[in-house]
Amino acid sequence: MTQIKFIHTSDLHVGFAANGRLNPITKLNTRLEDVMRSLDFLVETAIEEDVRLVLISGDVFHRSNPTPAEQTEFALRMERLTGAGIEVVIITGNHDFTLDGSGVSALEVIPALKHPRLTVVRLPVTLNRCGAQIACLPWIGGARLIARDEFKDLSPVARRAEIERRLAAIVRGLAENATLEAGPTVLMGHFAVAGSVAAGTEYTSLADTEPQIPLSALADSRFAYVALGHIHRPQDLHGGINPPVVYAGSIERVDFTEEGQKKGFVLGELFRGENRWTCRYRYVETPARRFITVDLGADGMPPEPPGDEIEGAIVRLRFNIETADQSLDEPELRKMYDRAFSVKIEKNYAYKDNKRVVRAEGILKGITPASALGPYIEQHPELEPLRADMEARVSDILGQKEAA
Repeated sequence: MTQIKFIHTSDLHVGFAANGRLNPITKLNTRLEDVMRSLDFLVETAIEEDVRLVLISGDVFHRSNPTPAEQTEFALRMERLTGAGIEVVIITGNHDFTLDGSGVSALEVIPALKHPRLTVVRLPVTLNRCGAQIACLPWIGGARLIARDEFKDLSPVARRAEIERRLAAIVRGLAENATLEAGPTVLMGHFAVAGSVAAGTEYTSLADTEPQIPLSALADSRFAYVALGHIHRPQDLHGGINPPVVYAGSIERVDFTEEGQKKGFVLGELFRGENRWTCRYRYVETPARRFITVDLGADGMPPEPPGDEIEGAIVRLRFNIETADQSLDEPELRKMYDRAFSVKIEKNYAYKDNKRVVRAEGILKGITPASALGPYIEQHPELEPLRADMEARVSDILGQKEAA
């Protein structure tokens, strides 16, 4: 019986910096180091388990313009994999491009190096790797599927339906190219699937407008496994039935919307039965940093003293301020949680005559989105390390809106 061992991962988001700080020794952001620690664990597992194929289903980088340090750290891990004789296939995700999906992706430097065991795919195509057929459907923005003159008279609902129809047609075309004799076919995709459960980080407010491929288009018996990216919460949408339709999820928690969720990757095996290829797999958790939220009492103290669970965790202390005479002893709180990796104190001012509420309302009156960002960051000092990146993103968004 022929067998092909593989790892499926996605949504590495190399370069996010929320809740991080500069490591004075390495000169790297500590959150980048967290991602690399989890990625190192994946690489070591791949080598120890004699994996032949690693599939990365998009969003390698958090931004379309990663820093040289971020690109270098990622490339070093890919070199370890390919140096061990492992094939790596990467498809591009939405974060790997500019917002409109145009231009050069953040991953373009990799194929430029022409490494024989490392392939980056940005358009639908089927590859042959390690005795398997890898059917690739990278992230494709709706504007690239429907020309302006085609959808200018369509309603948003009709436009979304047409995009979904075209994406499903691409999936069917990839399935039709699969042949049993050529080995198992794995579909790699970076998109939303109807019925999937988002983690929170993936802009779930857009869930009603983002095109979603129906599960029926993916649960095709001609596929042995469907390796998805885009949703950070790991899940098998096909309920354990072959073919598995799996979001591997992210390998590291990005922020508090992913608190308490498992983080890791899929370790799977493709094997041929009597008349078809099938797959069995297990989920392997990475040493992702823990996020812990503690709701403080009216006295500004935690309901119970912090225990060992806070060791090395990113801790958020939430405090509801109901009256003007309530206050927090922040130095004492930080001392109590000094074993945590970092402590964020989040105050919710719940009474209307509070000065902060008045200042927040002032931001909304007669101010442009670009000029509102500065005052917002001043009210949330924990965002100060991200100021340059946030300003660049706002400029990019507003520039594209004007161009449209």
